[in-house]
Amino acid sequence: MIHPTIGKRYERQKKTFNNIVRILFSFAGIYWIVIYLLQWMGMISNYELSDLRSGQTWIYFILLTTWGVEYLRESKRYKSIMNQANSHRIPPDEVTLESIEQSLPSFAIMHPIAQGSRAWTMPIVNIVMLVLSLTLIIKQYTALTIASIQ
Repeated sequence: MIHPTIGKRYERQKKTFNNIVRILFSFAGIYWIVIYLLQWMGMISNYELSDLRSGQTWIYFILLTTWGVEYLRESKRYKSIMNQANSHRIPPDEVTLESIEQSLPSFAIMHPIAQGSRAWTMPIVNIVMLVLSLTLIIKQYTALTIASIQ
């Protein structure tokens, strides 16, 4: 649907971002299986289970927010392509990178595509949110390990 000049810079970032989000969601989801399995095996108490579950809320909040914002940005990207295509009466796959220069910063997901400080805003936000999610997931698994050993 998009011209190769856009896709070459955008598609790899999109794929990388989506894969990282999927992996983080997977680790957050597997955590639930592990805590209930450990409780069933009697390795953690009901009190510890409650404590271990409470930390998951922030992980899902951050991941869902990050994914949701990126989803909204993606619709904005496609809208800019469609607007350009409609204004020039061409198919959307003929809209080139040069013709959407104004909205180019919105195509940045993991690293900037355009020049300027505005181009770094969302990649930095996305990376910080993904690192924060990973940190919280590691914290949860660490707390689980400590609780199951005691």
